Amino acid sequence: MDQMASLIGISAGSCHGILPDVLNVRHVCEHVVPRMLTPEQKETRMKISGDVISMADEENELSNNL
Repeated sequence: MDQMASLIGISAGSCHGILPDVLNVRHVCEHVVPRMLTPEQKETRMKISGDVISMADEENELSNNL
């Protein structure tokens, strides 16, 4: 995390506070990984992903008709 802090120009203490509190990630085996998602978060991610895929399909159909 010290490398990450120096890379973005903040103190290591700030980095240690921002990662878990703001970005909701934690330090595991030298990797920063997201915490486990709640069932509601998983459902929201699935819905948003489906919406994005649908929008991409619609855009593709529109551009093919031009």
